[in-house]
Amino acid sequence: MGSLRSVTLLLVCFAAVGADEPTPCCVPKRYTIKLVEVTNDLVDGVVTSLEQNVHQAYDATNELRSEILWQYDADTGVTETSKTIYLYPQATKYVIKDGKCTKEALTEKFLELCVPQSAHFVNTFTFGLGDFANNLFSLAVPAQSYDNVYDFVVGTENCIPYIFSSRRAPPSGSARAPSAGPVSIPLPFNQSRLAVGADAPLSVRSQYFDYEEGIADPSFWFKPPPECQKLPTDEQKASAKKMAGRLMAKFKGKNFVAI
Repeated sequence: MGSLRSVTLLLVCFAAVGADEPTPCCVPKRYTIKLVEVTNDLVDGVVTSLEQNVHQAYDATNELRSEILWQYDADTGVTETSKTIYLYPQATKYVIKDGKCTKEALTEKFLELCVPQSAHFVNTFTFGLGDFANNLFSLAVPAQSYDNVYDFVVGTENCIPYIFSSRRAPPSGSARAPSAGPVSIPLPFNQSRLAVGADAPLSVRSQYFDYEEGIADPSFWFKPPPECQKLPTDEQKASAKKMAGRLMAKFKGKNFVAI
């Protein structure tokens, strides 16, 4: 009987050791979600805190992103609203604010939102009454005098984003092994950092909620509004530049009499 208990105990221990840990994953391909992000940083020796509320649409299939941002300005007491549309296939983004549209070039490539493969699984836990189970992954990236420690909390099912956070930590105080080599970590909305080793804020915490699978109205999210359609195209800008060059060459060296 004692021998049977020993064998059973051995099998249980083996099963526990052999159980597969969750591995890093990528968030769903298309969804809309809301998030609140709080950033703490050191500005001129003073710790400042910035809170931003964002409604985001994410489409990895077509490499599109769009965010509606609400940001409270403590100096004016006004909440500023803006919308940014990222069209990566066209290397273009549109920023719509106060009824005006600005067209800008996108220099970075689309980064799919994934937990980095070098991140380490920490544990699985639940929120509320235990209906929503999550996996916590962590990654420490060495900087000059500190580590940037990134935590990713995603759903055990479908890798739905729930919490993203980053913070500076002393190199000796980081409990998890740092990653080797450069890492690309796409952060929430418009703060993607390709050079993770660069200076980062003291801390960032993003809380996601109101997740909806798919995108019900792609035109609302990704089609530039009428005020953006009036902007000159790159071809029109190039044509105007050539015309200006021709006029300058035509009149070069000629004297004009002021009347």
